[in-house]
Amino acid sequence: MHSSYKTFFQMIITSSVFMYILMYLHTYELGHVFFSETRLYMNLIMTAVMALVMLWFMRHMYT
Repeated sequence: MHSSYKTFFQMIITSSVFMYILMYLHTYELGHVFFSETRLYMNLIMTAVMALVMLWFMRHMYT
């Protein structure tokens, strides 16, 4: 795999983890934090869209 793609995927995975954690920012108590398939699903959708937008704007780097 080309080095720039490796860096791109590392950046996407890191952003995805941070976005998932930030979804719990508005919880009132730590006991309210629990795994949610809906939040995971939304995180995956947001990550996919973010990756496509980033590839579009940085297409000169990946062609």
